[in-house]
Amino acid sequence: MKKIGFIDYFLYEGHAIAYPDLIKKYGEGRYEVAYAYAYTESPKDGPSNQDWADKNGVTLCDTIEEVVEKSDVLMVLSPDNPEMHEELCQLPLKSGKLVYVDKTFAPDKKTAERIFALADACGTKCYSSSALRFATELQEIDKSRISKIYSEGQPPFDIYLIHQIEPIVILMQTPAKRVMAIG
Repeated sequence: MKKIGFIDYFLYEGHAIAYPDLIKKYGEGRYEVAYAYAYTESPKDGPSNQDWADKNGVTLCDTIEEVVEKSDVLMVLSPDNPEMHEELCQLPLKSGKLVYVDKTFAPDKKTAERIFALADACGTKCYSSSALRFATELQEIDKSRISKIYSEGQPPFDIYLIHQIEPIVILMQTPAKRVMAIG
């Protein structure tokens, strides 16, 4: 079984809460979240990083180096704090291990380019996506009849826009040339 290591800004956030159960359910016994590191405690009221680790049966590590060393696959989360991704990605991307970087990938294009450049320089496979890219409901739609799409999403726009763009790209089966946001 492959050991997944989470590297996050703090672990009491929606994706770190949901992913362990989703990985158990859909990982077909091939993966488990085994290790985690958090840069800081959550600014929200709620469980501590250690409470999260205990609840999920995950070893909370003191350093990113420890998570990288012990894990087979790395997931850099921090979904609502993409400004942390570049810092949190440094050691994972230098490891050569498969690295998933959660949405929103980067706060700007220059940061995204630096993250991918580091992955390329180190020969590390790096991936990011909205989970909606893999929604089975999208696979069942007759895409040949689609000529335009209207989509609404939740704020904040800069963090959640990816959840509108991914389904549009999948449904229209072409890279986006133009996106218009109203409102």
